[in-house]
Amino acid sequence: MELRNNGRAIDCSRNRTSILMDLEHGAHTGDPPHNVSPDAGYPRRSWSILKGFAARHFPSGKWRSRPNSEIPVKGDKPVFNIEDLPNGYPRFSALMAAHESFLVTRRFSNLRTRLLLWEQDRVVELEAKLNKIDKDETCTLYLGNRRRDKNHQRLAVMMELKDALKSYDDIVTRTMRVNGLQPAYPNDVTSLQNWHAANGSITRLEMGFLNRREDLMSLSSTSNNDALPLWVERGVTEKVLSCLGVRRSGVSRDPLVHIYPREATSLLGRAILTSIIILLVLIPVIICYRVTNPGARLAIVVTTTAIFLFILSLSTKGKMLELVVAGATYSTVLIVFITGPGAQ
Repeated sequence: MELRNNGRAIDCSRNRTSILMDLEHGAHTGDPPHNVSPDAGYPRRSWSILKGFAARHFPSGKWRSRPNSEIPVKGDKPVFNIEDLPNGYPRFSALMAAHESFLVTRRFSNLRTRLLLWEQDRVVELEAKLNKIDKDETCTLYLGNRRRDKNHQRLAVMMELKDALKSYDDIVTRTMRVNGLQPAYPNDVTSLQNWHAANGSITRLEMGFLNRREDLMSLSSTSNNDALPLWVERGVTEKVLSCLGVRRSGVSRDPLVHIYPREATSLLGRAILTSIIILLVLIPVIICYRVTNPGARLAIVVTTTAIFLFILSLSTKGKMLELVVAGATYSTVLIVFITGPGAQ
């Protein structure tokens, strides 16, 4: 795909994702004026939003594609569209809230680490101060009897330590929770940037947070960052659904905004993953069944088990023990066919 700007072609080709907004006919910052016809050469905008996250049930409505302007209303009220809100933060926040994959914010890792170190040094300083007070204590009775301790300096430092440790523990807990969130998927960030480039909702300065990709995190609770499921959901299912003409939902009235139901992508993604697993298991089994040479069968078992573990380790985040169990089970199934019918 190319974006044309002032007569220059800019290569913008990239892999589409399950949630992707591609500008196909140039970049502009707003809708065309009302007094300009669509055929007057005014730059057009086009993007595609493709949803690909897991869901449990099928939608109850029809699946066939139709323009967003023809999507039915719910009762006496029309379906909510992001265009119903004023351009700017109201519309941009509505877009981000339309799907959890768009909930992308900065992690502020550097600032959190700096605050953590600052609070840590504050505790260390108070610790040293308390140790000095204990060392300089003239009445040893106070050190072994808190109720009779009359050293007001020690009491003041202990109260400061209480507050400092509370603040320190709070920062540690929040940092751990934030660091546990998954990094933002790059193409989700690109989708937001493309939408903003076409609409110009917010100033570039305030949209600059999207440029700090290494510091962005996703607030999605259902994000799956395993490589293989992610590739299937975002790289395969949306292309299949596009060819099948699956119905779009009514997040936007713009006929060029395509939104695919998560139920469809979830079902199709599971079907594709199941097919891949079946192929990984049955292909070497069929080969072992057809080959009669025991040495060749053993070589097939070793090779396919190594390939299986390699794919599993790169495409999932399984623990080492889980990989060992999976490899042992897989090789056991294949070894059965070495001693099965046709063995010599």
